[in-house]
Amino acid sequence: MTLRIISLILLYPFFSFANWQVVSPNGQIRANVQLSPSGEARYTIQGLNNGNWVSVLNESKLGVWRSDENFNSGLSFVSISSQTINETYSMLTGKQANLQNHANEITLNFIKGTNPLQIIFRAYDEGVAFRYVFTNTSVNEYEMYYDWTTFNVPIGGKMWVQEYTNFKPVYERNVSEYNVGANTNDGWCFPALMQSGNFYVLLSESDLKNTFVGTHLGNYGGGAGYATLMPSNDDGSGYSGHTRITLPLTMPWKTIGISKNLAGIVESNLVHHVAQPSIITNTSWIKPGVSTWGWWSDFFNAKSYTKLQKFVDLADSLNVPYSLVDVDWNLMTGGDLATLAQYAATKNVKLWAWYNSAGPHNRIDAQPRDKMFDRTTRRNEMQWLKSIGIVGVKVDFFESDKKQLIKLYLDILEDAADYQLMVNFHGATIPRGWQRTYPHLVTVEAVKGDEALLFNEPFRLSSPPHNVNLAFTRNVIGSMDYTPGVLGEERVPHNTTSAHEYALISLFESGVVHLADSSGNYFNLPETARKLLSMPTAWDETRFVEGQPNDYVVLARRKGEDWYISGINGKNTPRSITLNPSFLQQAIYQKQTVLDGATARQITSTSEVYNPTNPISINMLPYGGFTVALKLSCLNNLLITSTLSQTNPPFKAQNIEANNVIQSGANIIYSANKSVLLNAGFNAQSGSVFKAEIGGCEN
Repeated sequence: MTLRIISLILLYPFFSFANWQVVSPNGQIRANVQLSPSGEARYTIQGLNNGNWVSVLNESKLGVWRSDENFNSGLSFVSISSQTINETYSMLTGKQANLQNHANEITLNFIKGTNPLQIIFRAYDEGVAFRYVFTNTSVNEYEMYYDWTTFNVPIGGKMWVQEYTNFKPVYERNVSEYNVGANTNDGWCFPALMQSGNFYVLLSESDLKNTFVGTHLGNYGGGAGYATLMPSNDDGSGYSGHTRITLPLTMPWKTIGISKNLAGIVESNLVHHVAQPSIITNTSWIKPGVSTWGWWSDFFNAKSYTKLQKFVDLADSLNVPYSLVDVDWNLMTGGDLATLAQYAATKNVKLWAWYNSAGPHNRIDAQPRDKMFDRTTRRNEMQWLKSIGIVGVKVDFFESDKKQLIKLYLDILEDAADYQLMVNFHGATIPRGWQRTYPHLVTVEAVKGDEALLFNEPFRLSSPPHNVNLAFTRNVIGSMDYTPGVLGEERVPHNTTSAHEYALISLFESGVVHLADSSGNYFNLPETARKLLSMPTAWDETRFVEGQPNDYVVLARRKGEDWYISGINGKNTPRSITLNPSFLQQAIYQKQTVLDGATARQITSTSEVYNPTNPISINMLPYGGFTVALKLSCLNNLLITSTLSQTNPPFKAQNIEANNVIQSGANIIYSANKSVLLNAGFNAQSGSVFKAEIGGCEN
């Protein structure tokens, strides 16, 4: 791919502005960077619509204000370089396992006085990303006063975004619908979805290092666009003043997802593309899965060994791998964490343990606290957890986007990797590309989820459209610990139906999914629905099927050859939809459904043979939902296994033709109704197990 970069710097005496441009690999999106005669850097973003370039972001500001220099004007151009990035990588959690990072990039070098500033722009088929880099080295410490960056989204469309809070910004307000241009006192959270003419844009941030802060959006500036804001003094406890930095410094990528349709937003992985690649080579211990969790139904659950045993037993009964031991487990009576881990091991269940992140940044006395803040204490604790068989930690109550807390997040992740502990950040900032760099970060809260049903009566009424909006915003940028599945209302009443709550388990992506309700409500499910709870939590592929923010949404997620289609209704009126899943193979599937019953608290479930040529009719109650699992039984015609040699489930088809090598250690079953043909080139290596059976494919 040849970069389409225009540089008019040599013509500067005859023109008012110098311009540079970078275009996406598919030629549909371009970013234009401009330097005015007074040295002010600006950018615009355009998209190709019906053969014409139209504005996606109008002219917007670039620049930052450091205590020794204000880079908002007086910049002089020094040089430009360019490259094409094209790499593949894999994710252990998320909506897509195998990804391609493909972009065109320009690096613009400026100087003000003797101080250099580098601005890097990348154009992707999925959008645009840019970042600032201070390349010089200094022994001095500086204060960062302001980030001048704006996002000038044309007024006229809708936006779906969460209000920020400067005091303890744990990202737990509703994601609601507003008009582009709306104001709020404390600003707005990333990610923010906005309409821009015929395009959608999703604003967020990625690859945040431990040397900087987490930013958010400021209010609309009367035509100047949404501003980039750093944390206020009210953010968290124990830290105040401006952000102090050292040089060199690489600031996070600002990401702008761009698409003409909602599928391009929901399915995008732009935030992961620009993140630093994984720093972990051995990832065999990172295993996403479903977890039981007793805290939601009983706040004092973790103080009782007997109560915790019941949720281990629930995990065993549901065939899910994990159970979470939550707050105050160090006050447990009748046993301790080590003894519980031994008991869980007899059930083939692994435990997660909760911690308060506390140090000086929070004053919450929930226990155990002060175990994760100091590095020596933290590593000793993690070593002990590893020794007793704990597989993950849930660390809570961070309450700040300031640099000191960003460093704490990443320090915890680096130490947890040494002891092979998976991590869940709760009461936390949004994921900022960290799941690619630290794949054992399997989920992050940063969402108003089903916990809020317990404490927030208005949320019990407003959660349905909020849940819909999460699929288009928060969950796009990373795993989300919503804690779904509140089927009953013995604890609190709520507007969502039981089928809506069940649908959230697969509609929302989280590397570990915590089932929030009491054990009785899961045992009382119909058999098909109960068995489906052991579903995957990390996906090979995700597809947006249909929907609109604030209204309804349907997503399809694939693991292996099986699909899980789930949808929810955000409106107080019934909704009927017809699914024609064209993405399915021509095959025979076992269709398992979980649907709204006659009333909000009733669930119906069925299991039947399904042919993809038939449409699937769904009726949702007001605030209802559904889940359809399509598990491959048998390919209709011929399966050729020339490139397939390692698999867990059997290969199933009417006819199988193989010319591959079954490698040592593999355990392969070929099940065919009619024939299995082993061609020249087929070989089962020593140490492998190979089995071929006729009549083993369901028809």
